[in-house]
Amino acid sequence: MKLRAKLTAVACAVLSAKRPASTNDVPKSAEDSGRYSVSLTSITLLAVSLFAVPVARAQKNSDQQSEAYRASVAQETLQKDTAAIQAQLAEVAEAMRQLMPNDVAAVDRALKQMESLSKGEMETAVQALRDASLSIDRSAQLSKIAGAMKNQSKISSALKQLAVDLDARQSLDGIATELSALLRRQVAAQVETARLGRIQPQPNDLHNDDQRRFEVVSDDQKLLAQDVTTLVTRLDGLARDLPEDSRPRIARAAAVAHERKLAESEQEAASLTSKGPLPSAADLQNECAKTLVLMEQAVSSNQNPLERLAALAGDLKKVLEQQKDLNGKIDEIGVKKSVPDELKRLAASLGDQAAALRAEIQPLNSSAAANLQQAQEKIDAALANYRRMWEERPEARANTQAALDQMQAASNALEQQAAQSAAARPRTAGEMAATLANLQRQTADAAAQQARAQPGAAPPFGLTPGQKAALQQKVNELQQKALPVAPDAAQALAAAAELMAQPTAPAQQAAAESLGKAAQLLAQQEAAIAGNTPAQQALNQVANQIAQAAQTVAEAQKNMQTPDGLSKAFNQAAAAQQQIQAAEQAAAQAGAPNETKTALQQAAQRMAEAQKGAAQGNAAQAQAAAQGAQQALAQAKAAAAGAGQQIAAQAGAPMPSNAGNAEGQRQNDGGVAEGQGNGGGGKSGDFLKGAGAAGGPAEVVSGLSPHERDAIAQLQNEKPPAEYRAEVQQYYKNIADGVVPEK
Repeated sequence: MKLRAKLTAVACAVLSAKRPASTNDVPKSAEDSGRYSVSLTSITLLAVSLFAVPVARAQKNSDQQSEAYRASVAQETLQKDTAAIQAQLAEVAEAMRQLMPNDVAAVDRALKQMESLSKGEMETAVQALRDASLSIDRSAQLSKIAGAMKNQSKISSALKQLAVDLDARQSLDGIATELSALLRRQVAAQVETARLGRIQPQPNDLHNDDQRRFEVVSDDQKLLAQDVTTLVTRLDGLARDLPEDSRPRIARAAAVAHERKLAESEQEAASLTSKGPLPSAADLQNECAKTLVLMEQAVSSNQNPLERLAALAGDLKKVLEQQKDLNGKIDEIGVKKSVPDELKRLAASLGDQAAALRAEIQPLNSSAAANLQQAQEKIDAALANYRRMWEERPEARANTQAALDQMQAASNALEQQAAQSAAARPRTAGEMAATLANLQRQTADAAAQQARAQPGAAPPFGLTPGQKAALQQKVNELQQKALPVAPDAAQALAAAAELMAQPTAPAQQAAAESLGKAAQLLAQQEAAIAGNTPAQQALNQVANQIAQAAQTVAEAQKNMQTPDGLSKAFNQAAAAQQQIQAAEQAAAQAGAPNETKTALQQAAQRMAEAQKGAAQGNAAQAQAAAQGAQQALAQAKAAAAGAGQQIAAQAGAPMPSNAGNAEGQRQNDGGVAEGQGNGGGGKSGDFLKGAGAAGGPAEVVSGLSPHERDAIAQLQNEKPPAEYRAEVQQYYKNIADGVVPEK
């Protein structure tokens, strides 16, 4: 029996409390000297009988005894019924534990509610009847019995509501399961349609086995369109009828379906699949699959992403084992015999499953998804090998082995991610803020690099193949790190990673935008934890822009070291000037201190000199000017950080701290606290490169002790005399270089 039906049955039992009729001797009254049987099967019957007794009669002692006896019998009856109901509830509880083993929170909440109902409110109803049986006042008896009826109705109502809540939960789980099944069907249809489209774009040109394959996939797409339309209609109804806490997820999924016109797209995909061209149908099917992924994410938004990752990792292992078995059978056949058709069909099915898993894994691990994409492509390549007039058996074996290797790599990546995510999850708010700030900094840097990734453009306005690969890998790593702490940002990073693999200008631009969105989401989440004010956030943005400019200057400095690199340095110097100008505008809007504005102006001047030196082929002049720009940028950034510290001190806002590092020092990617271990000899450019797009003022100077932070705040509050200005500027430079001042 389903949980909802079982709970509803228990609720009805509570309300009626049915028991076999029992015959009891009742004392004789003045009006009735005979014997009669009393059948008390519910509190309702007892109340009716009491309310029906005339008042004059009720005032007589014998009648009071009779009514008290009736109440006593009813109390005993309900107590026995309560014990039976408690046994049924215990059975329901055990069923819940078995049916929902992974949903600990929901089960515990429901069991606690049932425990309260069965042991608390039911006993209250029994006690009310016990009191009624002991009372000699008829009006008091009626009051207590009425209270028992009210409690009994309350119990029944609560149980029915619990049944509705559990049904809603099952509906949500059912919707998530149905979406996953639809997604896998859609991806399988898309892959098969794409395969057929590579053979012949028009369905009428397909023959024999290919024609039969087309008929199957065309029918599948038509059924998919019908099933998706039915599901969207159900979602609209559930969004209205579900309990308040379950409604938002369903409503979001329904909104995604309507915004992206899923039902209409499915119908159009069915038409295109039927009539052609098949490549266009496959493209539209792919868009439908993306919509189903978004809907699945909306419905499962409250699920721990690592649990979802573990479930998909289990599914992938099953496919991996089947692929291993298939490869073993193909190896046994060897290259002298033809591979049976059933094994070819199995290979195609495994390719479909790999593609479906790729779609679901993409938001969780873009690197593993890329492995599965390659696995599916290798399987398709093997199938193409088999189609040759003279089967390319060695090539087919190589492709099936490559597919297996890619699946294994994806499985390993998921296992590694699960282990690292569980171990690295922040334990305190301070650790969380520091983690988010570090992720935001690296993501903003990646966004800045991706913005320069214009296809066909030479560096610095484009990226070399090696730089593109490194950036792709970096984004994959950031997505995996963000998943357990910032799922929304992780989704944006996953979208960026997928777009970066597409070699078109619109896709590359969209990837940069997705990275920018991820950085923004991380900054917002970090600000919410750290309690940053709007003024602090504005200064954060200034610091981010200064860091990006410093990164460009550092790249220019490297190219200035050789005559061949001066032309690249010239372009980089121009780009740095534009970034510095943008930082100046942001500093003016944020109300940054004059020191920041002055230092930025100096940096712009020095970069103009560096550009001039590069144009004239004077490497020494260019390097000296660029070094001066780095120093000015370091001063500008430290001054902005001091202003942020002062705002935090005045507002009393908590600053992010990195628990486990002395004095809140920020760690770099290697786990070494910045500003330490360099003997005080670090370069200002190195500091700014390490700082990147910081998450907040505290992040910019998080390597400083409270003593230095107080000094910066005081320098911002009390302007130093002109004769000490040089010393103050040197102090800022030392901070930027990571040199800890002596106490």
